[in-house]
This record gives sequence, C-alpha cells and structure tokens, in this order.
Amino acid sequence: MSQVISVDLVTAAKLSDDVPRGYTDEGLNTALLQYEKFLMLAAKNRSERLVPTKEIDMMWHLHMLHPRAYYNDCMDLFGDILDHNGGYGLRPDEPEGLAVASDVTMKLWEQEFDESYLGDTVSCRAGKVTDVASCMADGETLSPVKQLASCAFASCLSEGQGNFPGVIRA
Repeated sequence: MSQVISVDLVTAAKLSDDVPRGYTDEGLNTALLQYEKFLMLAAKNRSERLVPTKEIDMMWHLHMLHPRAYYNDCMDLFGDILDHNGGYGLRPDEPEGLAVASDVTMKLWEQEFDESYLGDTVSCRAGKVTDVASCMADGETLSPVKQLASCAFASCLSEGQGNFPGVIRA
C-alpha cells in the first residue's frame, strides 16, 4: 500500500466503471506512483498551478471518491483539502494559463524526480516541442484543449497519453 495515500486505489480502479478496461496491474501501480509523486510535488510547490496527466487525474478522481481517506491524506500532506479544477483550460481566456501551468509542471517534475513528466510521450512526436506555451503561441486555430494536445503531443494522443484534463493550485 501507498506511503502517501491511505486507501487502495489500485483495487478501487479495478472495481470502478469509470476506469477504462485494459489497464494492467502494472499500469495501475504506475498510475498510482505518478499520482503520489504529483501530490508530493504539489505539497512542495504550493504556490504553483500544476496540471495532472490523464492517468494522474484518473487516480485523483478515485481518491476523491473516498472522502474520509482523501480528507485525511490531504490534511497530512497539505494541512488543507487539495482542490481540483477539472475544467480549467476550457474557457476562451484560460488556454494560455493552462499551457504555462503545463510547462511549470513538467519542469518542476523533471527537477524533482529527474525524469520526464510525460515519459516518452513528447519524444514520440517528430519535431519535439520544448514547451507547450510557445507551441500554442504559434497561432494554431484549434479549440483550446485540442490546440494544447495537438501542439505538444500529436500522435501520442491516439494512444491515450499526454492528456491534461485538469489543473490544481495547491
């Protein structure tokens, strides 16, 4: 069981109708580890907006479905409840902020854990993008969420990777 989370989210994922089928035990354990790292990063960088990946967000939602455990775990880590804004980036005035928060998250993750936040996701695109904000500034005319996704993670999205569904402020 996790050192950061007091509920078994791997079992919760296996029992959930909201978790896509096809996740292996290894995949769920990896998602849990990423979520734990995300929480620790948020605790260490409380003034920053951080953006979860699709897998981290999935585990986050599962965690919130266990309100007592979520409350206790948040109080232990943050001294407060970690709020979740799953719709951030969808309004016309938010995409740039989402792109900047995505870049901040990726940079902090790499500094803290000495690994890429998105694993091999970014490198699977032919012309590697160094940051989301500058890519979005290139003037694509897609919707904000599709623009962020296609700009940074193009071919990887078809595999369900590189998705930033929400943002938090710790």
